[in-house]
Amino acid sequence: MKKSGSPVVYCHNDLLGGNILFREDSPSEEDPRLMFIDIEFGAYNYRGFDIANHFTEWCFDYSTEEYPYFEYSSENFPTEEEQISFIRAYLDQLVEEGVIPSTSVKDELKVILQEIDIFIMAANLLWSLWGWKMTFQSGNNFGHKEFNEIRLNDFRATKEKYLNRMM
Repeated sequence: MKKSGSPVVYCHNDLLGGNILFREDSPSEEDPRLMFIDIEFGAYNYRGFDIANHFTEWCFDYSTEEYPYFEYSSENFPTEEEQISFIRAYLDQLVEEGVIPSTSVKDELKVILQEIDIFIMAANLLWSLWGWKMTFQSGNNFGHKEFNEIRLNDFRATKEKYLNRMM
């Protein structure tokens, strides 16, 4: 991960859809004002981790009331077009804030797409280990064991694809 060159920035580290709120004072859906909640995992981390983790969360629906209290569908992982749209919005915000020049958006977009490949593995491994740890906590109302297994399987599959591309 260190060799990826991904900058270390302040990250949410748990940016799933349920942690992003559309504020009522937003001018419109086309010009939303958002609020991030549940920031207990917030810390400095690689930018690529936070974005890749966000994309892996697209595959989970935590609104189900039946055990294991989530549904998983790998088909919900964002397409390349959806990833580009998200990353472009992120980069446009950095341009608006004067963090990066507009001339670097195209190159930075390519860099972030490469970071995502690496950090998907990291996000899945981290949350797999978290799920495993949580299986030993009493009184949990969540299928941590099942969550661990899904994340670990996704880590292994992503790692295999990544290594095959490198050969």
